[in-house]
Amino acid sequence: MPTVVTAQDGDTLCTLGINNGFPNCLALRALPENASLLNRPLAAGDQVTIPDLDISDSPVGTDQLHKFQIRGRQVGIRFVHGSRNLPFDQDLTLANLNISNFTTNRAGVTEGATLASASHATFDQNADVDSDTFKVEVIDTRAPGPPLEVLVGALRRT
Repeated sequence: MPTVVTAQDGDTLCTLGINNGFPNCLALRALPENASLLNRPLAAGDQVTIPDLDISDSPVGTDQLHKFQIRGRQVGIRFVHGSRNLPFDQDLTLANLNISNFTTNRAGVTEGATLASASHATFDQNADVDSDTFKVEVIDTRAPGPPLEVLVGALRRT
């Protein structure tokens, strides 16, 4: 029987799907109960229906050790600004990305302030000054494993 969960700030159909054992959000998007949620960001308090997982049996004995292999990766990706007050997994998802107000490797109101490295995963005060700064958050539920490489580029440069 499907489960209904209440969305929190920053939730998406894909992160809810991945957190509930699905490889992506397609199963959640296919449900008529979620039709009103498909063309807008989720808001805190939205009721999201999570379908049952299709669990299958494995015809192997329980008296031996068996190796199972996960095929493919379950990866979630979202864009966030970064928050000084919230842990990264509670940071709000950005629906629109804007061009930064500073040179690519500079930020902040202090002259000469620089951004932390691209792999920086904690709050950066210099980046926070620019309301258009964003980070790419990648969730790989199969970790540890080979690292993922994420490339972000403009489709249409301005």
